Amino acid sequence: MKEKNKKLLFNSIMSALIVVLTGGAVFGCSYFYMENEYQIIRNTVMAVMGALVVLYTFFVSAKKGRLDYQKEHEGIFGRFVIVYMLGLLFAVALPVLPASGWPYMVIFMALACFSNMACGITAGSVLLMITVFLTSSAGTEIFILYFMSGVVAITLFQNVDEAFDVGVPTLLSLLFLFVCETANIVLFVNEKLTVELFVIPVINVVISAIMLAAILKVYNYLIVNQYRDKYQVINDQEYPLMVELKEKHREEYYHTIHTAYLSDRIAKKLHLNEMVTKAASYYLKIGTLRGENNWENVKEICEEHKFPIEVKNVLKECLDVKEPKQKETVVVVFADEVIGALQEIFAKDKEATVDYTQLVDKIFHKKMEGGLLKDNLITYSELQTMRKIFVEEKLYYDFLR
Repeated sequence: MKEKNKKLLFNSIMSALIVVLTGGAVFGCSYFYMENEYQIIRNTVMAVMGALVVLYTFFVSAKKGRLDYQKEHEGIFGRFVIVYMLGLLFAVALPVLPASGWPYMVIFMALACFSNMACGITAGSVLLMITVFLTSSAGTEIFILYFMSGVVAITLFQNVDEAFDVGVPTLLSLLFLFVCETANIVLFVNEKLTVELFVIPVINVVISAIMLAAILKVYNYLIVNQYRDKYQVINDQEYPLMVELKEKHREEYYHTIHTAYLSDRIAKKLHLNEMVTKAASYYLKIGTLRGENNWENVKEICEEHKFPIEVKNVLKECLDVKEPKQKETVVVVFADEVIGALQEIFAKDKEATVDYTQLVDKIFHKKMEGGLLKDNLITYSELQTMRKIFVEEKLYYDFLR
C-alpha cells in the first residue's frame, strides 16, 4: 500500500507539472508573440485543456492495459513526461523558425513510442496546436501538414516488433513528409519554382531522419528489446530457479523442460514470441517452490527475479484466466496438457502403446469444449498446425518413458 501511495503521489505531481508548465509556457510566450490579450487567453486556455486531455488519454490507456509493450504504466509515466516536456520546449521555440522546418513528425513519433498510438496523436496535436497558435503566419494547412505526417509515421511504425525492421517505415514516413511539405508550402510560395525553395524542406527531412534514428535507437533499447538479455539468462536450464526446481521437484522440472521443447517448436512455426513462450513453459510450475503452484506464488517469484512483463502476463493467463487472450498462452497450455497426459500414461506402464493422434484430438476437444479459445485470436489454421506438430513428435515422446 505504501508503494502504491508513492506511485500515486508521483503521478499526481507529474500531472500537475505538465498542466502548470504547459499553461505557464504558453502564457509567457503568447505575451511576447501575440498582439492582444484575447489571443493570450485563448492560447493559454486551449493549452491547459489540451494538457488535461493528454493526461486523460494516457491514464485511461494505462488502466485498460493499452500502453505499448509496457503494461505497468507507473513505470513509464516518468519517461512520457520527459518526452512531453521536450516536445513542449520545441513547441514554444519553433515559431522562430520557418514553418517548413518544423520536425513535428519526429515529435509525434517520440510521444507515441513512450505511450501508444492514441496518446501520441493526442499529445502531438496539442503541441502542434500551440506552435501554430504562436506563429502568426501559420494557417490550417500547416497544422494539417504536420498532423498528417505525424499520424502516418505513427501508423507505419505500429507493427514494429522485436526484430525491429524499421527501414521501410522510416523511408515512407520521410517521403510522405517531403511530399506534404511540397504540396502545402513550396507550391504556394509566390515565386517561381527554383531549387532554393526546396532547401529548407530537404533540410527538415534530413534533420527529421537523424532525430528519428536517435528516437528509435532509444525506443529499441528501453522498450522493444529491453528484456533481450534477460531472456537469455532465464531461458537457461542452469538458471538458479530451474536448478532449485530440479533439486526439490524433479518430476515438475522435467515436465517443464519437455513442455518448453514443444512450445518452442510451435511458437517458431506459428511466428509467435518464442522467447516468451519458452520462458512461460519453463516457469509454469515454479510456484511449487513456495508450496502450491498458484498465480500468487508464481507472481511473487517472478517479481523477485524481475521477469519480463510479457512472461508474467502469459503465466497469469495460464494459471488464473479461464479465457486467455494471447496465442502464446494457448500454445503453453496445450503443450503442458499433452506432456502431462503422456507422463501419466508412462508412469503406469513405460511400455504402453499410445495412439498419439487420438490422445491429441481428445485434449483439443476437451480444451475447446471448455471455452479456452472463446476470446483468443488463434486461428483454425494455427490450431491445425499445432495439432500436427504434437502428433508428429512420436520419437521425442520416447524420452518421457
